[in-house]
Amino acid sequence: MRHRFLDILLAQEALPTETPAPCEICLSTTQMGSYRCEDCFGECLMCKDCIVEAHRKLPLHHVQCWDDDCFWPVSLRDLGLEVQLGHRQSETCGNPHSAHQSFIVFDANGYHSVDVKYCACSTTLPFEQLLDVGWYPASTQQPRTVFTFSFLDTFHRLTLQGKVSLHDYYLSVIHKTDNAGLNDTTSRHHEATLVTRQWAHLMALKRAARGHDPLGIEATPNGALVVVCPACPQPGWNIPDDWDKSPPEQRWIYALFLAIDACFRLKNKDRKINDPELGSGWAYYVAEQPYKQHIESYVGEEEVNPCNSAFNAIKHMSSNKSKPGVMSTSGVGAVKCARHALVRPNGVADLQKGEKYATMDYIFWSTLLLLGCALPVVVSYDIACQWKKNRKKRHAAFPASFAALSAITMRFFIPNMHVQGHMLLCQTVMYFLLHEFVGLTHAETIEQEWAHIRGVSTMTQDMGLGARRHTLNDHWGHWNFWKVVKMGDFFFKSLINTLQERARHQRVYEEHTLRFRPELIKKWEDMIHEWELDTKKPNPYNEPEQAVNVTQLRKELADQDAQDAIMNTATLHPTTANIFIRQGFALRDQQWSVDYQAQQLKSNATDTATSSLQERRTALHRSIQEWYNIQNSYMPAAITRHSSHPEGNDEASSIKAENLPIMMPSDIPAPLRIAGCIGGVIDMEKHYATARMKDGLINIRRFLCVRSSVRQKIKHSVGGTGARQGTRSKTLWDGISKKLQQSVNTYRSAYAAVKILDPSGDWSKFYRRLSNDDIRGPYRDDVLDESERRRTPSWIWTAPDASSGSAENDERDADEHMRSEWARQRARSRRCAKEVVLLVEEMRRVLTYIRAKASWWDKQQDQRIEENLCLMRGLNAYARRQSRILTRLGAVFASRWLPLLKIKDLGGEWTSQFDTVQVVFGMCPSFDPIPRRFNSNNS
Repeated sequence: MRHRFLDILLAQEALPTETPAPCEICLSTTQMGSYRCEDCFGECLMCKDCIVEAHRKLPLHHVQCWDDDCFWPVSLRDLGLEVQLGHRQSETCGNPHSAHQSFIVFDANGYHSVDVKYCACSTTLPFEQLLDVGWYPASTQQPRTVFTFSFLDTFHRLTLQGKVSLHDYYLSVIHKTDNAGLNDTTSRHHEATLVTRQWAHLMALKRAARGHDPLGIEATPNGALVVVCPACPQPGWNIPDDWDKSPPEQRWIYALFLAIDACFRLKNKDRKINDPELGSGWAYYVAEQPYKQHIESYVGEEEVNPCNSAFNAIKHMSSNKSKPGVMSTSGVGAVKCARHALVRPNGVADLQKGEKYATMDYIFWSTLLLLGCALPVVVSYDIACQWKKNRKKRHAAFPASFAALSAITMRFFIPNMHVQGHMLLCQTVMYFLLHEFVGLTHAETIEQEWAHIRGVSTMTQDMGLGARRHTLNDHWGHWNFWKVVKMGDFFFKSLINTLQERARHQRVYEEHTLRFRPELIKKWEDMIHEWELDTKKPNPYNEPEQAVNVTQLRKELADQDAQDAIMNTATLHPTTANIFIRQGFALRDQQWSVDYQAQQLKSNATDTATSSLQERRTALHRSIQEWYNIQNSYMPAAITRHSSHPEGNDEASSIKAENLPIMMPSDIPAPLRIAGCIGGVIDMEKHYATARMKDGLINIRRFLCVRSSVRQKIKHSVGGTGARQGTRSKTLWDGISKKLQQSVNTYRSAYAAVKILDPSGDWSKFYRRLSNDDIRGPYRDDVLDESERRRTPSWIWTAPDASSGSAENDERDADEHMRSEWARQRARSRRCAKEVVLLVEEMRRVLTYIRAKASWWDKQQDQRIEENLCLMRGLNAYARRQSRILTRLGAVFASRWLPLLKIKDLGGEWTSQFDTVQVVFGMCPSFDPIPRRFNSNNS
């Protein structure tokens, strides 16, 4: 099949006949069909006159001519095509005026030399005649280079979506027409740079309805060209005017969540050129002149103190590239909405050298100044612990226009990932998950946008400052636009996931709460409330650290190993049922110990290590055989099972000692257990197994605590970093890990026995099957790949102390690790509940904003009165189209969200306002069905 495709492509390189045939249009026998168009549908061979006539209104097609033995490109201009401007096709110009003789048109399909005639019999200027046919001139005085709207729009979309540079796109257009470089064409890249920048600026003005304003473009206010976040509170658009009169328990939903950060990838070289910005301050960047005046008063300010954060990007800014004269800017600082990642209006500024307070303060207060309302603000910043200090003092130095912002209520946090690199105090005081009225906000969304904008860092590094700001503004507008378009799926999936998390965390929280006494729960809750009011009070979320004497710990482990070795050589003399059962469990422990030693034995082990293992196996084998003799008396049902393993030393046996069966009453089927076990051994095993299960869990928790403490000890150890210290640390770690695994084995074997002998006992309320995932804690860093938001504490830390059933021991055990775990689980449950409330409110705000914006566009009709009736019709038609886009987008969102909200009984009364989508959003009966996809072409 492949060769057939290739053969068809090759056949198209020649005429379909041996010699040129008559023209397929005029069928003239004197005019042969020697010309074809590469851009028209189908292959049609025409004569010269017919192909020129067919392209009167298609002057930008590529034409080929059969030149004796092959097709060769030829321009329509060379064939005699003239393009007359200023008249309709049926009209003739009485006073044509020729354009520049080297007039070139750049289109998305290549560049073309065109013979253009202006109309001199009207008052319409040449550049206006060019714009009327969709050709954008590079200059207004005798233009000789134009770019089609298709060229500009295609590049605009490619660079926004794929971060394609103009240089690459320009070369691709050049190669489309002349890939071999045979034509000597003067470069028009400079003209393309100017025109594409103007085009993007005009599109931003058009989409912001600046052409509809009777005051004109110059009256554009700061931040007017941005795509705002409809999910954030927008005073006058999507929140009540009397929001501040809401009850305190509801007022928190009107808080504005902001995230501040800097990106040092967006550097810019100092090219010493004057490159003014188009519309300074109209979009995401702050106005240039006021910002410069502000920066000049902070020339000597020191860099910010990044606390003890491990995420300190500032220290990398001391490189030579950041020195004055080399780089004009070292990056950008930005303010974005912390929950949705949209860039805020007037929320971006260039960094001079490092992440200084002067810049970060200015963009923060500038974007709040545009808000027009003193909403409560939740601020996230990776160095918020230091930035918030002296904030009011620094704000007092700002101009008087910022003074009213001092009354804003603020709360400060650090993004969830970044907070882990701060000191322990920051990890609780500024951790989102531990505080009320923030939902599940994590504020790492600001990093998502940095990943997007870094794609243009190489492109903008060598630009002038004006072109760079324009490019970044353009890309941020595209980012914000698509974040809004995708909110339908985003909020739907977020609400589904949060509802599932809320149910899971609430269930776990209730289970954990039932395991503790009500008095203890009340004590913990009071502690949490006191800490929330005053963070200087004892912190209920702090995880206690155990002080470990490493030398003493090594001695204890060595003593236990010595005791185990002595037990392995002991001779059993079982006499009573009690001792019989106890020694059975002891033998199982010894089997595990011998098996562990065998697994740790290397293939090239020394003779001493091999001999030691063999001696332990021999002693264990002898002890098991002696135990079998007593087992025959208490458990006749087990005789047939172990009779196949006669007495003898280990060398003569085909089964290793650690693999010999130690059958207890629980290992025998129920019918045989009752008849084949005598002397009360069944009850004996049940009591011993229950005690071993409880002791095993205590030891598991103990060794987990010790292991976590040793990990911290080794991690923060200052000295002893040599090979000797590393070997000693590994030996200690291995010893603790062995004891932990031995405790796990003890618990699991005892649990299996108790579950058979007493399946419905009181023990089942607290003890469960122990999986590998349960063996974690007490510290959160024991499972590094698990986020705190989705983490649930292991049940092993909520089981009561087994040493005695007293409440005092229960409280002493719980008051350390269990309080922290319980408090954090309570926080997860409450944050999920608040997140559901916040998501539903954000859905309401989105629908309300879209509906209000659609109505706003309708009101833009007839706002600007012009004598040019064609212009008036265009203004009104564009306003209606934008209103229709928003109407349909709101309908798509409503149809996506409302069924879920109704099923889950969420939203309350406001959902009824959007039930009838056609009525609420003003959809006309002639509209097509609601589209499921929103095309950016509509904007």
